Amino acid sequence: TNDNITNIDLSKYRNIKLIEENLLNVPIFYKVAQAINSDLTFSPKGLTGLMDKYFNIGNQLLDYINVEWEVGDVIPTGPVYNLLTKNNKDDCVTYENLRICFENLRELCYRDKTKFLAIPKIGCGRDKLEFAKVLYLICDVFGNTDIQVCVFGDYTNDLDYDVDYLGCLLQD
Repeated sequence: TNDNITNIDLSKYRNIKLIEENLLNVPIFYKVAQAINSDLTFSPKGLTGLMDKYFNIGNQLLDYINVEWEVGDVIPTGPVYNLLTKNNKDDCVTYENLRICFENLRELCYRDKTKFLAIPKIGCGRDKLEFAKVLYLICDVFGNTDIQVCVFGDYTNDLDYDVDYLGCLLQD
């Protein structure tokens, strides 16, 4: 990855759009990507906590608990693609691990015939990756595909964000 990337010209990529709204408002026909650890754990705060509450990801991952997973793997659970971006909560996401996840995600999208994909600013919150570099990776991996990718900017990049803050979105 080029360390000097600061501005991506999205006009070059007809299939990639930045959306500045809540990822949970994505249309129902989109698949959603999120980052979790390869030990199948994730924080109850931030986007993964909301996704778990909304889609019951934790219980779905129980089906995969006895499998040896590696960073870079992608596990589909319903409408969600879980990208295994690091080994455990104490590790750091790297751009290389994210690239591998995105490449595996692209192949899974082809296999599943997924045409619409929503991606949050993966790694740009608690893991402190630079969004411009993450966006570059998304463009590099998905830019020449027929998959419509919406990259969502949302509240999860606030390091003090607490899942209870948006509990009203998920009330029954």
